[in-house]
Amino acid sequence: MDDGTGTTPLGQPQVVLYRGDCEFNGLEPVDCNAADAGEGIVSLDVSGLDPGLPYFIRVSDWNATANDQEGTFLLCVREADPIIILDENVTTDLCEGEVYDSGGEGDDYQPNENYTLTITPPAPVSCITFNLVYFNIDNFSDVITFYDGPSTSSPVISSITGNNFSDEGGGGVCYQVQASSGSLTMSFQTDGSVQLDGFYGYWECSQQACDPYDLIEVEANNDPQTIINNLATPLTTVTIDAIDCPEGSIGTFNNGDLTDLGLEKGIVLSSGAVENNGGVNGISNPGTTFASSFTGGGSDPDLDYLSLSGNGALSNDACVLELDVFVATNELRFEYIFRSEEYPEYVNSTFNDIFAFLISGPGIVGDPNINNQENIAVLPPPNQVPVEVNSVNNLTNWEYYRNNADGPSVVYDGLTSDYLGVKKSLTAIAQVQPCTTYHLKMAIADRGDTAFDSGVFIAELKGGTPTIDITYNNGIDYLVEDCTDEEDIIVIDLPTEIDEPQTYSIVITGTATPAVDYVLNLPATITFNPGDTQFSFPISAITDGIDEGVETVEISLVSNFGCGDIAFTTLTIEIHDDLNVEIFAGADTAYVCQGNSILMNVTGAVDYTWISQEPNIFTPSNDIPDPTATPTVDQEIYVLGMLGVCSDIDTIFLDVVDPEVMITPVNPTEFCQGDSVILVAQNNVGNSGVVWSPATGLNDPNSATVIAQPLNNTTYTVTVALEGCSASDQITISVDPFDFPELAADTTVCQNYPVQLATEIPFTTTTYSWTPIDGLDDPTSSAPIAIPDVTTTYTLTATSQNAYCDFSEEITVEVVPADVNIVEPVTDTLEICLGESVNLTALTTTQGVGFSWGPDNGTIFPDVLDTAVVATPTVSTMYDASLVVGACTVYDSIFIRVDSLPMNEISQLVPDQETYCEGDLITIISPTYEPANFPDIEHLWIPMIGFQTPDSLWNLVIQATQSTTYLRITTNNACIDTAEVEIEVIPVTSLTLEPDVASICQGDSIQLTAFSADAIDEIEWTNSGSLSCDDCLTPVATPGGTTTYEVSGMFMDCPVTSNPATISVVNLPDPGLPASASICPDSSITLYQGIIDPNATYTWTSGGSVISMNADASFSPNVTTTFTLTIENGDCVEVYESTINVLNEAPTSSIIEDPLLCAGQSFLLA
Repeated sequence: MDDGTGTTPLGQPQVVLYRGDCEFNGLEPVDCNAADAGEGIVSLDVSGLDPGLPYFIRVSDWNATANDQEGTFLLCVREADPIIILDENVTTDLCEGEVYDSGGEGDDYQPNENYTLTITPPAPVSCITFNLVYFNIDNFSDVITFYDGPSTSSPVISSITGNNFSDEGGGGVCYQVQASSGSLTMSFQTDGSVQLDGFYGYWECSQQACDPYDLIEVEANNDPQTIINNLATPLTTVTIDAIDCPEGSIGTFNNGDLTDLGLEKGIVLSSGAVENNGGVNGISNPGTTFASSFTGGGSDPDLDYLSLSGNGALSNDACVLELDVFVATNELRFEYIFRSEEYPEYVNSTFNDIFAFLISGPGIVGDPNINNQENIAVLPPPNQVPVEVNSVNNLTNWEYYRNNADGPSVVYDGLTSDYLGVKKSLTAIAQVQPCTTYHLKMAIADRGDTAFDSGVFIAELKGGTPTIDITYNNGIDYLVEDCTDEEDIIVIDLPTEIDEPQTYSIVITGTATPAVDYVLNLPATITFNPGDTQFSFPISAITDGIDEGVETVEISLVSNFGCGDIAFTTLTIEIHDDLNVEIFAGADTAYVCQGNSILMNVTGAVDYTWISQEPNIFTPSNDIPDPTATPTVDQEIYVLGMLGVCSDIDTIFLDVVDPEVMITPVNPTEFCQGDSVILVAQNNVGNSGVVWSPATGLNDPNSATVIAQPLNNTTYTVTVALEGCSASDQITISVDPFDFPELAADTTVCQNYPVQLATEIPFTTTTYSWTPIDGLDDPTSSAPIAIPDVTTTYTLTATSQNAYCDFSEEITVEVVPADVNIVEPVTDTLEICLGESVNLTALTTTQGVGFSWGPDNGTIFPDVLDTAVVATPTVSTMYDASLVVGACTVYDSIFIRVDSLPMNEISQLVPDQETYCEGDLITIISPTYEPANFPDIEHLWIPMIGFQTPDSLWNLVIQATQSTTYLRITTNNACIDTAEVEIEVIPVTSLTLEPDVASICQGDSIQLTAFSADAIDEIEWTNSGSLSCDDCLTPVATPGGTTTYEVSGMFMDCPVTSNPATISVVNLPDPGLPASASICPDSSITLYQGIIDPNATYTWTSGGSVISMNADASFSPNVTTTFTLTIENGDCVEVYESTINVLNEAPTSSIIEDPLLCAGQSFLLA
């Protein structure tokens, strides 16, 4: 810089940042940069510095001779906006920023946290939008809460927690809230149980009022042609094969780009209702609404088979659409979003609503259980599980889940997303044979019940074809002759890499003539080889001095996959003879209310100068494209627009009037190119004389409600007029921001040496893709480190957040050939067993000159200078192959891990026998080894028969069940050995004793017989004392009472025992009858004197007649009678008789006189 004292500024400054100590050789460079040739500004963007440490900056003037160049300079150091780590209570006034939980980007949060983030930007702020990019918290009691205000006492916007039985915690992506109070507070509380990834989010503020997303527009429709119109594209031809959906469960959706759904148009399948119907809620409701209905749809067997729940529950309320799709390219792809009301309450339950996209046709290797169909509704690799409630939710694969419980656009509580919300939809992809018809089955159903609806949004069916676009570098959106020598760039992009080369023809048409009106070195064909995704070609206008009007260049990509030429995409470019500067898109008059201002707008150039009749009406200056004009009287104003050496003038009349009009946006006014916003001019003049300006990007500039779709940041003015008086209002539409890094200059490096390709851009929504990816550490970074093997031209394609904006630029890295590669073995790490050798072979760019192996420790044969050697390491060793070429030294290496095994033999069986009886416990024992010497050793016993201990142990305990040879497989990384032992088992034979239950009478005998198919010896009986023999299998038993018998013996030295046999002995009671008894006439007598057995029957008979069935019956015969008693119990019978004598006279006795006896004497009565 010139400081006015005659000093000379640095011509081409360069700057280096150091850390260390300010002493000789005490500093280490951290980063450096130099200005481009002819430029006087250089910048460094450095992150990751250590707080509190000193850093040093060196500024000098770069020149090729390295001679000192003195000069003055201005140094500006600005601290980067901080990323907030929420490990304490934080209050910030930043209008935009980022925040992580206390674990930062890579670690988990801590237990028992209770922190708040309060965002209060300087006024005026009408809306703060907070985007929670991802969150993963404990689903039990951890909670994230958002408040619309400066504290946790402010109104709650929403809360994410599993507490209070909500089940809405866990993880998710793409969660957004808005605060309209001017402040937003976020609180995060954790318990002490589980700590997880936490969260990452960012916010931005706006002076515009918060504008919520619209509800999705849906229409229940099963008309085949309507469905085809919403699915087919020029690359696919769709034919409806079958629609098996209940009434109202299939339909279409549109205007998805005005919602937070993530898809613009397509079809929708539901297990419930698509539209609201009476008391049934359809899809077009906020997430706080509940959708649950019974459609009467049946089940689908393919969905039942694919379900992960495995509980056998059939699907129901199914909606199935089957299509035949003719694909003109080699790929079929479409976007989709699964959504369900089963989220989150019924995650991992049997209520597992499911859907599938099943494709079949040539080249498709599907599942034979579902007619060789392949389900392409799966998560991206490496997961690749079918998408359903139990596979994608807030607990499982949460990186693909969107919590929509408070969502503004669709009714369902949960939606699917791409990984971490890179886009809000998943992609179904199938590699197909071009020009072939494939069958596609789309199906969804409830499972477990018919409640809690689910659905799937499906976008258009597309092929994997390139797109063509132009990047204007001249500041305007057309080519113009003779204004600037800046070239514009035509970019041809392929959405995904391909496996085989694909060639497209380029067809150029239009009214402009190549090489006369424009220069474009575009080949007749381009070929995308594997790894290619983009081509760029410069285009510029030629000055011919002829007034030809606006001419066009139309560029089409055409290919024939075997079914005719198809123009996949066409780009139209305008060429203007002159600069065309227009105020308000060429309007003649602009209306200005008395005492107010109007924001001017001009297009068609880069630099502008405004001229007015009234002085000083433009602020902040008259040399910007959009100054504010404040006229007090009607007047004509002029603008001079300039682009390079070209200029143009436009005029407009400012009419000062006094009506009223106000612009109200229906949806957000900030988006990327290609999006739109609905603007409504609310006015007090009945929409009279409505004029929007500029008209660029508007569907109807004379309507009170317009759709605005500007390509750049645009301030729209609406004017209404009534009797010559007008009013206007303005609104600014902001296009999606786009950050493109500064690429390093083309450079030369040694092979295998790194180089940073561009300056790093942190905290941006722009995404980056470098091609080719070979040699890059991160092809998605704005500033990757490249280590190319050969001279490589890298192309950077930067894309805005929603892929509406993109730009490409190249850098060439020239590589000095100095490469060494170990080509044998092909791996960087190899495992061998002790005693084995490895062939090592290296290839160099010098045919071995300057090559050597290391270490030179005697394990390499024949010579460390040979490129092909044999290595026999005795310990694990890192072998290096080095190559020296001039000042370049490059390396390749291989790590050879050496392992061994202990003595692998089976030394003992316990017990040690030649044969074993079935059921015996046997321990298989081997010599003991020290586990610390073999940390990675593993064992596996097979077959798994009778195992009593785990199959992974060195020794094994089994229970003998059958004769088996047991094999132990022992591995230690590359070492493997086996040991085996044969166990011969004698199977258990049978010994059956009959009868197993019997009854006999007291004193009787019964035959016992033991049966066996095998010869039994060493026979023994229990209770053998009542048997006729105790060493035979057919004894006769004569038990004295009820007795249980068992017989045992030996079969091939293995014991065998029979079933028990119980012989019951029946004992009849003794009645104690007298042989005879005498009674007097008319007297009675009881003859039975024994114990009565309740199990026996008693029958008294006399003269062949039954008299009584009572054992203790009383008898009073008139004459002498004989009575018979029969006692029975089963087959046992006893018969007794007793005679009762009836006396005719009573007996008498007389004693003559009383006798006199001495003690001990007897006396006979007679």
